[in-house]
Amino acid sequence: MKRKTFISCMLYCCLYNGQVGIQTATPDPSAVLDVKAPLNNKGVLIPLLTTAQINAISNPATGLMVINSSSRLIWINTGTSAVPRWVEVSTTLKSAATTSSFSSGTLSLAIPNNNATGISHAINVTGIPKTLSLTDYPKISQVCLNITHTYDADLDITLIAPDGTTFITLSDDNGDDGNNYTNTCFKPVAGMSILSGAAPFTGSFLPEVPFSTFNGQNINGNWTLKVVDDAAQDTGTLTGWSIEFQH
Repeated sequence: MKRKTFISCMLYCCLYNGQVGIQTATPDPSAVLDVKAPLNNKGVLIPLLTTAQINAISNPATGLMVINSSSRLIWINTGTSAVPRWVEVSTTLKSAATTSSFSSGTLSLAIPNNNATGISHAINVTGIPKTLSLTDYPKISQVCLNITHTYDADLDITLIAPDGTTFITLSDDNGDDGNNYTNTCFKPVAGMSILSGAAPFTGSFLPEVPFSTFNGQNINGNWTLKVVDDAAQDTGTLTGWSIEFQH
């Protein structure tokens, strides 16, 4: 009985701690699953789903991977099961895309204290006669800005499309009592949400609302950055911003 118990335990431990190799007896040490094609003439078939089917997946795990049937590109859930954020993996397309950047130049726009109107600054985008897309180019690749302010949690920052009504929240009341947004860039793919960042937010962040909200919008026209200070006492200045497209 002791011998049988010992053998069963050893078998369980190997299965629990081991790796799985398909068509290989020596899976790579870094892989929990290693699939080999002995004749180098086969691949791994990943589920092919429409955008609607992908969005209908219930509680998709972080890291879940599928192929979008429209773009024929891999989508990975970089969010959580409760709040999915599907990101398209498209290295080839990105390397072949053209990048067009539009900048405000240096600004010195005082942000009114405790004022719901705030300030708005428009950048006129021209020469890209296309509409924005989620599954293909063109896309907004980043929106960068610089703001000096002595209490970041007072600030609501939004980006408004040329139609004047469609907008997304880039950052709303983040940063606690920290100062400034310094070389802050909002991107569709980033390692951290602005919600998890800390002042002065230097680097790349996911906006609070995804850029996919702008799908179908014309690129050409006035893209407007709006900054509102919604509390009393502290003040600040918008010193510049830019928007970049890949197409």
